Amino acid sequence: MVSAGIVILLGGVVASMAVAIYVYSEERVNLVEVGPGERFTVGPLAFLITLDGPREVDPDSAPLVGITVTAENPGRAEVSVSGGQFHLEAGGKRHQPVNMGLEGDLLRHVVGPGEQITRSTQFDVPYDPGERYDLLVRPLKEHASGDVARICLANC
Repeated sequence: MVSAGIVILLGGVVASMAVAIYVYSEERVNLVEVGPGERFTVGPLAFLITLDGPREVDPDSAPLVGITVTAENPGRAEVSVSGGQFHLEAGGKRHQPVNMGLEGDLLRHVVGPGEQITRSTQFDVPYDPGERYDLLVRPLKEHASGDVARICLANC
């Protein structure tokens, strides 16, 4: 009777460890390192991101760091893309994109099956040609993906 209880207890421990390992492997972040000008996939979208260099948005302020994002949906369902997926790392800090209300800004767009869109966005970081710029691309929550891409945009 006691040995049956020990076997059941050990079986429960092994089963809980198996469930924990499975959940950990599903939730782990898959970091994809990408060089400038390379196409990559995060979640259901394929991206091509290029650094625009300095972007003049206001004559009274310094030029900002601007990027152009091309997102392609190779799947069979509509997929959203948002400016909030992108974070610029510069000067040891992480910056989110800012919406300047410009035509072609990347806010939130739906990309249909087989479609491709090209939008631009900018970051409230003064452009410095000697600075290293890395971009992190994360999936939206509804994409349910653990992929994260890091792209070196300048001075790699």
